[in-house]
Amino acid sequence: MDTASGEITTVVTADEVNANTSLDLTRTGVVWGNGSGNGDATEYYLNASLGKIFKVGKYLGYSVVQADPAHNSLMWAEGSDKKTHRAVRHEGEVRTTG
Repeated sequence: MDTASGEITTVVTADEVNANTSLDLTRTGVVWGNGSGNGDATEYYLNASLGKIFKVGKYLGYSVVQADPAHNSLMWAEGSDKKTHRAVRHEGEVRTTG
């Protein structure tokens, strides 16, 4: 909810097979991992003020993204470590331009 305008944005993830708990806030928007139950293992960022959705990453079987609501920092899983076969986590900063 934009407290200045009262506008409410609703995000409905597309993973109908599995309960998705990967929904988090940044300072400027919302991030989520879609899961992969329906084949879309993409992780997304919605810039609330622009009303635009951006793809962050993609990881089949463990599509998850986390954020810091005080900043625009993100952490997401994408790819596997060749030795351990575990998800590789990446960090980044959302940069918005008007």
